[in-house]
Amino acid sequence: MRLPLIILVAATTQAFKSSFINLGGVRHHVRDSGETDGPLAIFFHGFAGSAASFEDVAPLLAAKNVRCIGVDRVAFGLTERPAPASLPAPPKLPGSATLAASLEGGGGPQYLAGGLLPEARAAIASGLRRPETLAPSLPWTLAGFRGDPYAPEFQLKALSTLLRRRLAPRERDVYVIGHSAGGPYALRACSDLVLPRGHAVKGCALIAPAVLDPREDPEAYADFDAPPLLDLPDALPESLRNRAETEARNAAFGTLLALPDAFALPTARRIADDRNFTEAVLGQMHPRMGAPEHEKTYVPASYSKFNRRAGVRKRHQRDSSHRIRRCVAKYTEPLELEAWDVGLLRHYRAERASEAETGRALIERAKGSARFLTVTGDVDRIVPASATATVADLLGAEARTIADTGHLPLDERPQEVADVLLEFISS
Repeated sequence: MRLPLIILVAATTQAFKSSFINLGGVRHHVRDSGETDGPLAIFFHGFAGSAASFEDVAPLLAAKNVRCIGVDRVAFGLTERPAPASLPAPPKLPGSATLAASLEGGGGPQYLAGGLLPEARAAIASGLRRPETLAPSLPWTLAGFRGDPYAPEFQLKALSTLLRRRLAPRERDVYVIGHSAGGPYALRACSDLVLPRGHAVKGCALIAPAVLDPREDPEAYADFDAPPLLDLPDALPESLRNRAETEARNAAFGTLLALPDAFALPTARRIADDRNFTEAVLGQMHPRMGAPEHEKTYVPASYSKFNRRAGVRKRHQRDSSHRIRRCVAKYTEPLELEAWDVGLLRHYRAERASEAETGRALIERAKGSARFLTVTGDVDRIVPASATATVADLLGAEARTIADTGHLPLDERPQEVADVLLEFISS
């Protein structure tokens, strides 16, 4: 297997060094800037991200005497994707062929019938028709911890263990920083993270926080920009269309997760094979990351096995081509590691099966435990600025907006993000 670019980057970024450590029976990938006598920043990456998401920001903080630690959560980055061993293959799902034929013919369960686009129907039907002998998800017992290693509770226990091993007891201010789907973890850490003696969480910074559920707060996600799943009439009020889209996505996704691995995994792979992840990453950024006066193939068709569409071309500035290529690799190359799809599927299942509170419940529990900061890009199409503003209002947080920036400010504007974080930490 080709050595992922992310490993090469980790090995050469001396200000945010890479290492591996066993936590609770799982081999975790850790990034650490090294001991200082200043405060500690703990990073929580977003979905499909890793500690490498912070690799441009961490050296800027470390240069100001802030120790930075980030861990690739189980299912992401270079951390191991564990799976139960020696388990029987799941039985064939009763009626799977009938359900597949129904979906292909335009039918299916009531909550899917008539609503799925052909691509979605084909993906789910494919998973039903291609059973494989893969083990189902079962309860876990790993060395040190009990429970599912993909669950949020396990992730915080693993991080607590890491901090106890690496940090000496002393008085120190701690700041938890979460990006996107790392936001809920940062909020949980305000109260649930077990720190070494003398350490205390003083602040929590949420960058483009994916905290609120669009079903709970549809108004906050009124500006959410996603391809439609349903073919709804234009005459339907926008609020109802958005609600129907959200419920349909949740129902379709829940259906996929409920299938045994033998059906869910092929479906996940089919969806991945048909998707251009390079375009997906770049689509989260501000258009300024490409300039119309320069055109060049920045990622050859062979660069990633998921870059199926030959001749993918984007416009970009010549002096930023390497940075863009490195940024894309951070989010796409972990998908070439062993068992990436198994890890991703179990991550989703664990998130749904865990006892994690809703976004509003997390906010209520964290409120008052620390100072809060929210940071958003003004053209974020994944977590719109309106959703971040709602989180800031609920937390009573200081709110900052970075201009000409999308959903990946850590990659798009690392210096601006570092300046905002340093101001927050030092104030």
